[in-house]
Formats: sequence, C-alpha cells, structure tokens
Amino acid sequence: VADADLIIPEDENIKIVGASSDMLVLDIEKSTKNYHIGDLIPFKLKYMGALRLLNSEYITKKVV
Repeated sequence: VADADLIIPEDENIKIVGASSDMLVLDIEKSTKNYHIGDLIPFKLKYMGALRLLNSEYITKKVV
C-alpha cells in the first residue's frame, strides 16, 4: 500500500514501523499473540488503501 496510514492492523498492539510498495515492517513486540513466520495478520483498510490494492496489477484478487 506504501502509505502506512491507509492500513490498520486488527491487533491493536501491532505498530506499523514502515511501508513501501512491496514491503511492510511491523513491530509485534507488544502483541499478546505469539506470531510466527507465515502467520496471517488481518488489517482494516481505509478507502484509499483498498483502492490502491484493488488497482494494483501485482496483487492477486479473490472475491469471497
């Protein structure tokens, strides 16, 4: 998404440290969940975040 203000982790104890068009850096140290490599972390999207993701040719979309 590139703009960390457009996505919000559902786990309120996760902090977004940085973001670019192909990378997202998260601080999970204060989270009560014990995350491991490969775990899925859900996010809420603001309108512009959803718009950027849905318009990206690099994102696979699956309507559920």
